[in-house]
Amino acid sequence: MYSILKTEAYSQKDVGYPYIISFNEEEDQRMIKQTKLKKYMINSRNLDCKNKEFCEKVLKALVKNKVTNIDLGPYQIHYRSHYKTVPVSTFFDLQKSYLFACQYVKTKIKKYGFNWYAIASYHSETPKFNARYQVTLKENY
Repeated sequence: MYSILKTEAYSQKDVGYPYIISFNEEEDQRMIKQTKLKKYMINSRNLDCKNKEFCEKVLKALVKNKVTNIDLGPYQIHYRSHYKTVPVSTFFDLQKSYLFACQYVKTKIKKYGFNWYAIASYHSETPKFNARYQVTLKENY
């Protein structure tokens, strides 16, 4: 699980830093640069929302504006894939997101067996993306 956490971490912050929102669409990245949130951007893709309360407020505003292809918190949980089953309080909390990630990986291991493909399915089950993620996971292991 630490390998996943390290792989998902923003390189300029400590591993497990929970207050990151990552934008997967260039259009959303450009839109954020036109708002007051611009000052929280730490690069072209990542926003540091500084604390749990502000992160939840930013998330609510993003969703209201139909920005949902985002990865949240220390385990970079994909909002659009998990918003129906993951409480908002989980996304920006290291312990809660760890428990979610463990459960999610457990479902992948049950499906594929205990192997690197199953663990890398945390990121993607698409073979080419899974293979790339496996390489990084192994490096971080």
